[in-house]
Amino acid sequence: MFILHRVGRYVFYASLFSAVISPSFAVAKCEMADSSVEKGLYGLALSYYEMCTAHNPDSQDFYKLGSLYYKGLGLPHPDYSSASAFFKEAAERGHAPSMMFLGLMAMRGEGLEKPDYIEAYKWFMLAAERPENKWIYGFDTEDNPKAVDYLTNTGNSLTDADKQKAAELAGFYKEKIIMRQAEKLFAPAAFDNFKADYAKDDKSRKKALDNLKEQMSLSRS
Repeated sequence: MFILHRVGRYVFYASLFSAVISPSFAVAKCEMADSSVEKGLYGLALSYYEMCTAHNPDSQDFYKLGSLYYKGLGLPHPDYSSASAFFKEAAERGHAPSMMFLGLMAMRGEGLEKPDYIEAYKWFMLAAERPENKWIYGFDTEDNPKAVDYLTNTGNSLTDADKQKAAELAGFYKEKIIMRQAEKLFAPAAFDNFKADYAKDDKSRKKALDNLKEQMSLSRS
């Protein structure tokens, strides 16, 4: 029997089913995944979540999938690398609990050679900022009220230089999301203008971001 493992299996489902699965079928697979978890059928839940997120990329389902890999449910052992990949998929959609989990994993060194407190602080910062920056992600997902506490506690063990580095990394991350949203919404010429204004000065950047925010709001209405 041919078996695909971990994230490779997810990529397989994404490529195989993207052209043949209808959105309603994908949603049904997500519901079947939830039901499988309730029954303790974790191996089946993994397969269903992988199929449903391949065509219905909902942040909560990516989070649930990452949680199964993190705990090793339906697997021989926990798989932090795959868990991190799925939490990052959810985080890119603005899912603050996934950002929190990524911060905790970095703080514990899970899936890393050693703990990375700057990376942890970055993720806690993004999670804490999400309520005011939720428009950036284009998804209305949940916040995590504990983010500020984790940010404060982690910051107590960092130098000002470390915090500045983490803030820069968080800024790069948000910029990546912003550019992805702008490229998706604007025509090529308009996207080039957006990038030019974004890089020009603070006033031009604010104007460009206000325009993007308006376009994102219109696209969801």
